Amino acid sequence: MRKPIQLCGGLSLGIAFAVLARLNYPDRAFGALLFVQFSIGSLVIYLLPALESLLGAYAVFYLMAAIAVLALLSLLCLPTLSLAPQHGSPVRASANTARAALTQHAVLLLLAIMLYQTAASAIWAYAGLIGQAAGMATASVNNTIALTGLLGLAGAMLPVLTGQRFGRLNLLLAAIVLSLSAALLLNVAQHNLLYIGALAMLFFAWPAVLAYLLAVIAETDSSGRLATIAAVVSSIGMATGPLLASALLDNGNVSALLYSCALLFLCSYVLLFKPVLAFEKPAAALAPCQ
Repeated sequence: MRKPIQLCGGLSLGIAFAVLARLNYPDRAFGALLFVQFSIGSLVIYLLPALESLLGAYAVFYLMAAIAVLALLSLLCLPTLSLAPQHGSPVRASANTARAALTQHAVLLLLAIMLYQTAASAIWAYAGLIGQAAGMATASVNNTIALTGLLGLAGAMLPVLTGQRFGRLNLLLAAIVLSLSAALLLNVAQHNLLYIGALAMLFFAWPAVLAYLLAVIAETDSSGRLATIAAVVSSIGMATGPLLASALLDNGNVSALLYSCALLFLCSYVLLFKPVLAFEKPAAALAPCQ
C-alpha cells in the first residue's frame, strides 16, 4: 500500500512543478509554493500532538487525507494553460548552438540544486546535535530549531515580493553567502546567540535559493519537463544530505561536516553563476512587469 501512495505522491509533485514552471512569473510561483510548504509543515507539526490525543494513532493519516482532498479542490481553481511554446529566451544563435547551450545550463543548474540541497539538509538533519555540541540543552535546541525554521516563510516570500527586481544573481549570491556563513558560524557556535543567528540565516536563505533556481530552470525549458526533473534532483539532494552528514561525523565532532557543507554551498554558486547570468534580464526590461 505504501508504494502506490509514494508513486502517486511523486507523480502529483512532478505535475505540480511542471505547471508552476509554465506560469508567467516562475520566481513568484515557486516562492509561493515553498511558502505554502513551510506554512503547512509548521502547522502540521504544531497540531499533530493535539490531533493524536483527539483522534488516536491514525490522526496523521486523517490529516494527510484532508490535505489531499484540499489539494484536489484547489485543482478546480487552476486556469487553462496554453500549450504553445514560450519564446523570449535570451540565448540565441543557431538552433544547434542554442540547444547545446541550454543543455549545458540545465545540467549546471541541476547540479547546483543538488549540491545546495545536500548541504542544507545535512545541516538540518544534525542541527540538534550541533546545538548540543555547543552546550545547549535539548529542549532549548528544539525550540530554537522550530522558531528559526519559521524564517523559511520570510525567505520563501522574498521571490514573491521582489521577483527579479534586484536580479536573481545578486539575490542568489546574498543567499548563498548567508548559507555558507551559517555553516562556518555553527562550527564556532559556543554561544546561544551564534547558534540561533546561524540557523536563522540558513533557514531564511534556503527557500529563496531553491525558488530562484527553479525559476531559472523554468525559463530554460518552457515545457515544464525540466522542472519535474529538478524536483527529482532536489529530492535526491535532500536524501543525500543526512547520509553524507552521518559519514562525516567523527565521534560527535561536527567540524568536518560543517566545513564540507560550506564547500558545497560555494560549489553550488560556482555552478549556477553562468546559467543564471545567461537568463538575467536587464532592469529596464523588468520595469513594466514589476
